[in-house]
Amino acid sequence: MQILSRLYAFLYWSQKRGVLGISLRTWLILLPLALFVAGFWLRWPAPLTVLWLILAILLWLVYLLARRAGFKRFVSNPDMSLDEEFAAPVPEQHVPLRATGVFSVKEHEDYVLEHPAEYWRVPMGQHIFMVQQQPGRFLYQIVEPQHIQAVEPGYLLCGREPQKALALHFLVSWGPEFAHEPSYYHFDEALPDQKAGEERTIYVTFDHDADRFAVWRSLLQNSGA
Repeated sequence: MQILSRLYAFLYWSQKRGVLGISLRTWLILLPLALFVAGFWLRWPAPLTVLWLILAILLWLVYLLARRAGFKRFVSNPDMSLDEEFAAPVPEQHVPLRATGVFSVKEHEDYVLEHPAEYWRVPMGQHIFMVQQQPGRFLYQIVEPQHIQAVEPGYLLCGREPQKALALHFLVSWGPEFAHEPSYYHFDEALPDQKAGEERTIYVTFDHDADRFAVWRSLLQNSGA
């Protein structure tokens, strides 16, 4: 798992870093492709020339598959159990975490990978995830307790080491397709009665096990799981 976790992290990092305005991902694919063209033009041995072409195609496929997977993989571990010593946070108590998945505001939604985030629960019962998309810019996911399908413990593979994580499976009732006027939302009031949409999954990781247990217990309270 460690090798795969680090591979995902490198592939994601290479998409975000660039040289001369071109991402490292593009350079990694173009380099063997350029060597293939050079080998064909300079009449290098055919096996060597074809090898560079195969390498370029393989790199392209690896990035394609990693992108489709969101540059991460979640490995479920049913043996992880909820520690009964930890209580759910009180309403409006914010818990720091890192979030992965699709999060939204009224106008749009976006996929984030291991972004700094906070979780809290409002007195009316909704679970709120606030994710920092960019400095000063935030995305959200608001989950009704009855729309939670499952809370699954396991490991998130993305980074130097696999991380203990929770996978939250729920029915969507928040985002651009559910936007209502006015253009702001009150997190301390019940959301308008609205039909839930397709199932979605988000992943959350933590710096401390105590925070993971607290959020885990909170998500299970009055849920449909």
